[in-house]
Amino acid sequence: MEVEASQPSTGDQISALFAEVLIDGRPYRAFPIRFSGANSFARWKKVESIVLEGVPLSAREITLAVATDPGLNSERMEGSTRLSIEGEETSLSVVVRFYNQFDRSVRFR
Repeated sequence: MEVEASQPSTGDQISALFAEVLIDGRPYRAFPIRFSGANSFARWKKVESIVLEGVPLSAREITLAVATDPGLNSERMEGSTRLSIEGEETSLSVVVRFYNQFDRSVRFR
């Protein structure tokens, strides 16, 4: 799964987002998305490639929950998609946008 996270390139920025993958509603894997760079423009976007191994063939839904603090809470951004497992490999691409505390989204593409 490829996770593309972005935030404004100017103004207030955050150093990390905290993500958790849920498969059929059960926690599967948690990981941080750290924005790094020498200046604010360098820190506006981060792409993480996450390998999801051992996903059951019976899996039907994958959810990516993202929050500004570790752990899932009511303020998290969340997006989900139905899984379609075809052949030996399935890839997912996810876009996470954090504009500010009121304007944020998660979208699968």
